[in-house]
Amino acid sequence: ERRAAEAGIERLVLLTTTAGPFFAARGYRPTPRDALSDSLRATPEFQSLCPAPAACLARDLSARARDPHVA
Repeated sequence: ERRAAEAGIERLVLLTTTAGPFFAARGYRPTPRDALSDSLRATPEFQSLCPAPAACLARDLSARARDPHVA
């Protein structure tokens, strides 16, 4: 996350079928798939690698980019 924020990435998105609670405890929040960009939804992960029931979670990195001590 730190490296992503330092690179100017503002948001991380992931799909998981088993680790939702792990990522939720680290600040990731449920995100509707249809709220994501078309280009992201066109990736192999969204198209076929992760099943439809997989949880979609996202974390805003903008606060981390401003203050690297933000968890």
